[in-house]
Amino acid sequence: MADSVHLRMAQIGIQSSANDFTSTPTPDGFIEIVGELDVSGLTQGKLEKDTLRGDNEMNPRVNGPKETRFGYQLLGRGLATQDGTTNAITDQPDLRRGLECAFGGVDGANGPGVARTVSSVAEATPTVTSNDTPSMADGSAILWSDGTDVQCREVISTATNTMTVDRGGYATGTGATIYPSLTWYVDADLHDDIHAYHRFEGEAFRRDCFAALVETCTITVPPNGGQVTFDFAWRGSDWTDVAEENPTFSAPTLGSDIIALDSPFYMGDGGGAFDDDAEWFVDELTVTITNELQPRTTPSGANGFAGFHVAKRTVTIAGSIWFGALTSDATDALLALINTSTQTLDVAFQVGRASGSAMYCRAPALDMDATIGSKNGMDVLNFTGICRRSPNHSNVPGAFRLHLF
Repeated sequence: MADSVHLRMAQIGIQSSANDFTSTPTPDGFIEIVGELDVSGLTQGKLEKDTLRGDNEMNPRVNGPKETRFGYQLLGRGLATQDGTTNAITDQPDLRRGLECAFGGVDGANGPGVARTVSSVAEATPTVTSNDTPSMADGSAILWSDGTDVQCREVISTATNTMTVDRGGYATGTGATIYPSLTWYVDADLHDDIHAYHRFEGEAFRRDCFAALVETCTITVPPNGGQVTFDFAWRGSDWTDVAEENPTFSAPTLGSDIIALDSPFYMGDGGGAFDDDAEWFVDELTVTITNELQPRTTPSGANGFAGFHVAKRTVTIAGSIWFGALTSDATDALLALINTSTQTLDVAFQVGRASGSAMYCRAPALDMDATIGSKNGMDVLNFTGICRRSPNHSNVPGAFRLHLF
């Protein structure tokens, strides 16, 4: 079992630039870790001298490079405020910085757009029109009530105040408030990310970790009724022991917990045999973002390198969805479609049904393998998939996008 430390306080910040690996920035805020912090990977390397002495005694080892690896789990929580330019970009110091260092791409550098009102919708198009301009940015997402359910959709393009969204499947909702998202996307074109800084403090220690990027981020949507969680595994450039600061705790600005209840799952083939609007429901699933980190080797770095270059980003989705709505013929046709060479599916799922406690994720080109199974006597589709390049990459980049509300 990995070593862990009971923390009194944990803080996160960001290094000043993509070329800063050593400074001690002011933390953005405190983070609330679930359970224990795993710091078994914060180690001081030791080197044997292997010198021969006439008296056959061995010399003590000397310090070599340090290794900086640590991990923690955070609860998935929505945005606390969505009221315009002063809102959510300053919320979520824990998830926000972790997702930036996992995805490499973030929209809404000045916060999500100002909340609007639904003027009209055209489900078949599919479009949503707001009461004024400008509408939300391409690649962001919107949340509103259609009079039956709270719906989330990704904005594909805008024309004045009309937003074309990724799929239909909703009712009117005229007069409802349109809430904007804070969005992260997998940026395949970015390889030199800004790194994160962490400050961990216990009862009798403080340890600072510099210039860290996320090696893996696992987003878990548990079976109905559970809380969404985010597990981060970090690799840093250096760590050091510092005198305790004993700061006064200040709770981060967070929304409400995202609960995996009544979570719709959409799957289509872009207007072919299967409608992108077709709605199933999530049983459980995980999304794993994996970054292959290559140390930037330099003799002047603290441990022989200075930060990391992201050689490759990979996003996989695995899970199961309730599958009882399709006829046997439709089931066979869908499996045949999935098993077709080069075929990808436009997949999206929503977790949470209220502003301040929801997320919407989309993989516009999921390369999927799937089998039919049974759970508690009900049909499920068990699947695994790799997120491929978006077919609309120039306008809505990223093989996988995550939107918080």
